[in-house]
Amino acid sequence: RQMCIRDSSLVDSLTTLIIPEGAQIHFHSGSGLIVGTQASLKIRGSKDNPVVIQGDRLEDFFKDVPGQWDQIVFTQTSTNNEVNHSIIKNGSIGLSVGFTLDPTIETRPSVKIRNTQILNMSYIGLIGIDGSIDAENTVVANCGDHTVALVLGGEYNFKHCTFANYWDNNPRSKATLLLSNFSKSSDGTIFKRDLNAQFSNSILHGALESEFQRERESGVDFNYVFDHMIMKLDTESVENTDHFIGIIENPENALFENPTESDYSLRESSAAINAGKAIGVEFDLIGTFRDANPDLGAYEYLP
Repeated sequence: RQMCIRDSSLVDSLTTLIIPEGAQIHFHSGSGLIVGTQASLKIRGSKDNPVVIQGDRLEDFFKDVPGQWDQIVFTQTSTNNEVNHSIIKNGSIGLSVGFTLDPTIETRPSVKIRNTQILNMSYIGLIGIDGSIDAENTVVANCGDHTVALVLGGEYNFKHCTFANYWDNNPRSKATLLLSNFSKSSDGTIFKRDLNAQFSNSILHGALESEFQRERESGVDFNYVFDHMIMKLDTESVENTDHFIGIIENPENALFENPTESDYSLRESSAAINAGKAIGVEFDLIGTFRDANPDLGAYEYLP
């Protein structure tokens, strides 16, 4: 179940590519995967046999080296995509949901993400470009730019997700999370579309003073809600209940067990423990049952 892709590949129009549990996908330098018009990608890993997507250099030296391959692109007209129980690591961009900046195309590519880790990208872990993303129990961490960037609007719903960035390969100036309802083309043209984003029982943290960045244009919606979250902020007022509900701001104690080794499970002293509310996601990323007072993020703490 190992496959090496040396050049960028296309999931052709009106077809579906299914990647089964336990598959090992290795991309060569500069290569990636594009999901085309009315095409679908369904990654169907399992708890015990996740799908692993990474570069094709398997020596120990390369196990955590970012930028070894390009990205997986869900084009603007792809549909019904699924990413389940996957580990996607060491590329330039993990998942890019939306690609064609064409104002005449009104469809949104849809991706459902479950129990997945997107780690160690040289640029961005997860990009939504007027996309539709529904994610649960997902970790996006350790990226050289934004960890998650949601631009040109879109529809987004994140539950029990962990967005964390302690990147140390070179200086990082971009916040872990970017929200924007516009995009500017190379000739200066500004495209604007409605943004609606919901984040629940999740963690937004990193090494910068603030890990949340907003960029807004008037004339289209710019709606976002953070509901029961740990957040690293410096200028946002969490007293604004239109946007912030049940926020733990800038916790001083360490949240994660060992982020330098991509372990984002919770420490015993983490402020995320028992800080959530029941939202119907009964099991965490590795299948641990959540109690009546669930923990924030993708992992439920186990003593």
